[in-house]
Amino acid sequence: MAATVFGQVTRRVGAIVAALAVGIGTASAATAAPPPEGARYIALGDSYAAVGGLAPIAPGSAEDCGQTVNNYAHIVAEAKGYELTDVSCGGAKTKDMYERQKEWTPPQLDALTADAELVTVMIGGNDSDVFGGTVENCIKATFQLPIIDAPCTHRIGEAPITTVREVTYPAVKQVLTSIREKAPAARVLIVGYPWLVPAQGECLPQMPVLASDMPYFRRLQSELNGAAARAAEETGAEFIDMSAASEGHDPCKPPGARMVEPILLTDHPVPLHPNAYGQQAMASQILAHL
Repeated sequence: MAATVFGQVTRRVGAIVAALAVGIGTASAATAAPPPEGARYIALGDSYAAVGGLAPIAPGSAEDCGQTVNNYAHIVAEAKGYELTDVSCGGAKTKDMYERQKEWTPPQLDALTADAELVTVMIGGNDSDVFGGTVENCIKATFQLPIIDAPCTHRIGEAPITTVREVTYPAVKQVLTSIREKAPAARVLIVGYPWLVPAQGECLPQMPVLASDMPYFRRLQSELNGAAARAAEETGAEFIDMSAASEGHDPCKPPGARMVEPILLTDHPVPLHPNAYGQQAMASQILAHL
């Protein structure tokens, strides 16, 4: 039984890592409809910005980026009447703001214009494989013999947290600085990641993380969101904090109550990513901030 569960987990984690590394889904070849008249809004980011559950792929979006028609950028644009350019893409790292992530996707910062009124970005989780790599290593540590308490805490240790402080934070800060240079008149919002694990307890098997390791994951995610918040403060950007809004809506909660899907026992095409409810919640926080 343990071997069977481990095999299922390994396959699902493989799906997560692959999605984070190369993008998600296949885009329609259809041409996007003409945007409405209104102020220009540019959306940048990774798969958490792009993916909205089982919704259709956004027409005209880049191949394999996984943008759905109900991601927070589309919701905000429709609500405010913005002319949206969404270049968010599954697997994006901070370096993909400046260089091609794929042969057919220009650097995301190339989408910025001097007349942009609003820019949102959600980035940092893929840098140094902080999300996917730590999840994968944690699950391996959990199943590693001998079984110990808090295996992720003890077997992975401080390395990912140190990486966020020393590598991810300055990279995110540089992205925000570059956005300001290219879109000097825009309001720049960086969106924080919703909680991936509960504050306490566990929910095996859908999230194969022990209760004793939940504080470790919360601390890692707090460090990542804290890096985004500090970078925003130091560059004149604005941080959209999802921690309070997503508390109690983590992957351990039942369908309809969770904002992010679990690793196992979900029909979501990409596990450990926002569903439609999660995208709506992020859009609501952005709209409230605006």
